[in-house]
Amino acid sequence: MTALHRDERPSADARTEGSAPLLDLAQGRPRAKRVTRQDVARLAGVSVAVVSYVVNRGPKKVSPATEQRVLAAVAQTGYLPDPVAQALASGHSRTIGLIVPDITNPFFARLARQIQVAAGDQTVLLLGDSAGDERRERTLLASQAASKVAAIILGAATDTPDLSAVLPAAVPVVVVDRGAAVEGPRVTVDHRAGALAACEHLIWHGHKTLACLAGPAGISSADLRVDGWREACRRAGIEAGPLVRADFSRRGGYLAAKELLALPGSHHAVFVSDDQQAVGFLRAAAEVSLDVPGQCAIVTFDGTEDAAYVNPPLTTVAQPVPQIAEEVMKLVAANLRALGGANVGSRASSQADSSAVGNADSNADGNAGRRADRNADGDANGDASGNADSEAKRNADGNAGRGADRNADGDADSDADGSADSSPDRSADSRADRRIDASVVLSCELEVRRSCGCANP
Repeated sequence: MTALHRDERPSADARTEGSAPLLDLAQGRPRAKRVTRQDVARLAGVSVAVVSYVVNRGPKKVSPATEQRVLAAVAQTGYLPDPVAQALASGHSRTIGLIVPDITNPFFARLARQIQVAAGDQTVLLLGDSAGDERRERTLLASQAASKVAAIILGAATDTPDLSAVLPAAVPVVVVDRGAAVEGPRVTVDHRAGALAACEHLIWHGHKTLACLAGPAGISSADLRVDGWREACRRAGIEAGPLVRADFSRRGGYLAAKELLALPGSHHAVFVSDDQQAVGFLRAAAEVSLDVPGQCAIVTFDGTEDAAYVNPPLTTVAQPVPQIAEEVMKLVAANLRALGGANVGSRASSQADSSAVGNADSNADGNAGRRADRNADGDANGDASGNADSEAKRNADGNAGRGADRNADGDADSDADGSADSSPDRSADSRADRRIDASVVLSCELEVRRSCGCANP
C-alpha cells in the first residue's frame, strides 16, 4: 500500500470541485428485482387477492391454514408492501407528519417522543425540522402532503404559517404550541397564566423590581409570557424592569443575559421565558460572578429535563407535554374519522371515542382547565375547575365522498393516479367542511427549585 504524504493529500476544496459527492443517493447499488404480490401468491398457491387480504389484515378473512402458507411465502420471498402505494390505492395511511421549528430544543424533542407514544406503535412518525424558516416549513408541508401522510402535526415557525400547500390534498393539520392565527384544530398551553404564576412567585419572595428575558417578538408563546410578566408586576404595584428579547436557545439566552446584566441598576429578579435561555443566563451570570439565587433569583418556563440538572436547579413553569401529545392525537383521530380516513394511532383513537373533541355535537368541558392558583407559600396548586376554551364543531353538509377507487390488494396499480376524484377541488372543499376545529388550552404547573431563592423547595 502506497503511503500518502501530508502535502500530497487532496484539499477539501479539490475534493468538492468537479468530484463526486461523498454520498450520492442517486448512484446507489443496482436495484434488485422487486418481489411482488404475484411472486408470493405463486409460491403460496393462492390468488393475489388472498395475499392482499393477509398482508392488509382484511377486508376479507382467510382460513388459518391459508394465512400461514401466505405468511411463510412472505418470509421466504422477503416481500415488503409499499406503504406509499398502499396509501395511494386505499386512500389510507398510517403515517403522521410532524414538523417542528427546532428539534434540538428539548421541548420539541420531548414532544415528538410523546406524540409517538400517543400515536401507538403501529403509526409511523415522519419528522421534519423547519429550523424556524418559513420557506423551509412550506417545503416540508408540501413534501409531507405529497407523501400521502394521514395528517400533519405542525409546530409552526410563526403564528401565521402558510398552509396552502396542503389544501389540495385535504390533509388534516393540527397546530401545536405556535400558530395562533390558524383557523383550525390547535393545542397549546396558557402561556400567560403560567408566566403570571411564575412571576408572582418571585414577587412573593419580596422583590420590588422584576426584569424579563423574553422570546422573539411576534411569536404568540413569547408575547403571552411577556403579558403574564407585565400583569404580575401591575397587580403587585412594582416596577416592570428591563425587557430583553432573544431566540429560544442557550446562545440567545447567553447573549441577552450579557446585555441585560450590563444595563444600569441592580437586577435581583429575572423572569427568563425559556429553559434553554435560562441555561445561557446562568453562564453569563457566572462570567460576572453573579450568584444565582443569592444575588439574582430567576424563574423560567417549559419544564424540560435541563431545568432539573443545571446548578442551581431552575424553578420552572412545566408544560404538560404528555397531555399535549394526547390531545393532539385525539384531534388527529377525530378529524380523520370525520373525513372518513384511517384510524391512526391505537391509543389516541380509542381515547378520542370518549373525548369531547371526538363528539362533534358537544363542547369540550374539561380539557383545558387547571389554572394555577397560588397559595401563600408561593407554590402553584392545580385548580380542577375545568376552564376549557376548547370547542368542537362539525359541519355535516359536506358529505361528498372521497371518490378514490380502492384496490383491494393494497398496492397502487398503474391506473391509480387518475381514479382519486373527477373533481378534486369540490372534494377538497367538502372535506374541509367536515373538519373538526377545536382549540384545546392546557394549564401548566410551577415546579419550585433553588434558582428562585427557595432554600428547601
